[in-house]
Amino acid sequence: MVDEMLEVEAKFSVPDRKTFDQLRKLTDLAGYSLLPSGEKTVYDQYMDTADRALLRAGYAFRVRRESSGEGHYVATLKGLGGADADSGIHKREEHEVRVESVDPLTWSDSPARDLAVRLSGGRPLLELFSLRQERHICLLCDEGARETRYVVELSLDVVSVDGDASGPYFEIELELLEQGSRPDLNTLSSRLQEEWALRPETQSKFERGLALMDAAAPVDRLEMGMDESLTAEERAVLQTWATTG
Repeated sequence: MVDEMLEVEAKFSVPDRKTFDQLRKLTDLAGYSLLPSGEKTVYDQYMDTADRALLRAGYAFRVRRESSGEGHYVATLKGLGGADADSGIHKREEHEVRVESVDPLTWSDSPARDLAVRLSGGRPLLELFSLRQERHICLLCDEGARETRYVVELSLDVVSVDGDASGPYFEIELELLEQGSRPDLNTLSSRLQEEWALRPETQSKFERGLALMDAAAPVDRLEMGMDESLTAEERAVLQTWATTG
């Protein structure tokens, strides 16, 4: 199954486990009902060529498998950038395809395959880093209309990056569904900031993981010409701007 789309979602950083657990107990948010949709553990592997050709072209390449495991993976190419610092809303190009191998040359014909092969030039893809997520998922619905609208998929995530000794971090994502609209997403985003004092997260999980990895590899940073006085977050932001324009 192949799915090409424009992903629109809002992302917020959750400061601690206590706040995370309180958010998990919500039954409604800004007048929208929350319907529990399950929990799952996913494993994400981010890959690129040795010279980071995909990153330089403005894309992140992810291979995901779930703990249930059905003998296949979901490969995703996402555009970088497109985050609004005030609302935490991200708008990104996204191409997905179910695969049995991480090598794009083995995938069935699809826009995702064409893009991955073109950007990589057919060269091998190597792991940049991997992470694990415990995802607690709900559907947000508007029950006030004549017919119930399912507007947003809400995911509360516990994210652990391999090799990061500081421990997991917490996020909440609200991904706009087909029946939802930008006003729905804006209302929910505003409520999370005003009532819960959550900070918009402008970095993707890829950008955060890449910053952690590069922070642990000073030699690589020097070779890439990065200023050692910058923080890991500043380096990630500048690298994204440089690669995406």
